[in-house]
Amino acid sequence: ALQGTYSNEATNAQDHFRVYLSQIIWPELEDLILEEHQDIDRISLSIDSAGKVLAEGYSQGILRKSGNPESIQSLEDGVVPLYSHSTVLPQLSELVGWHDTQLFLYKDCDQNLVLGRNRVSTGLAYLVIPMHFDSSESLTFRRLDHASK
Repeated sequence: ALQGTYSNEATNAQDHFRVYLSQIIWPELEDLILEEHQDIDRISLSIDSAGKVLAEGYSQGILRKSGNPESIQSLEDGVVPLYSHSTVLPQLSELVGWHDTQLFLYKDCDQNLVLGRNRVSTGLAYLVIPMHFDSSESLTFRRLDHASK
């Protein structure tokens, strides 16, 4: 299961682009500005008494944000989907075809939390040349409590 406490900042994000787990957990919250995401140093994920996912953001041991995130519906083993979108590319663009994007969470073999993103586009360029693009990326949020592996 994905329960555990994780670093809020992704360890393998590019230097000029930082990604915070709190931004993924609470994307609908506009009241948290970037500095507040930066201040949160760890995120704890658990199941509350009602059986819902509970996320808590801490800064130096002080609870800063808590709630049931809409973006995460389950902490089951395996892959937990966050976002999926498929679209038909318009006929007026250079590429006519299909595009799919998926975001998901899972644990790696070291029990770290990983955000994965897959993107696929297939179609015809200029209605003549067959094209296919496929990319996968991942960001790792380091596990801070190793009580249960």
